[in-house]
Amino acid sequence: MKVLAICLIALIAAANGMTMLERYPSAFNFSKKRSIMSVMAQVEATIKANGPLDAITRVLDEYENEIHAE
Repeated sequence: MKVLAICLIALIAAANGMTMLERYPSAFNFSKKRSIMSVMAQVEATIKANGPLDAITRVLDEYENEIHAE
C-alpha cells in the first residue's frame, strides 16, 4: 500500500513538472543567460586592456536588455 502511494505521488509530481515546463518554457532555460560575474569580468578585461568606454557601455546595455527581455 505504501509503495502504491509513493508511486502515485511520484506520478503526480512528474505530471505537474511537465505542465510547468510547457507553461513556462523560458523559466527553465538557463543556456542563454549570462551571469553578472561574466559581465563584470568582461568589463574588467576591457578596462585593463585600456579598451574604449563605448565597449563597456555596450556590454552593460546588452546585459540590461537581456534582463528586460526575460
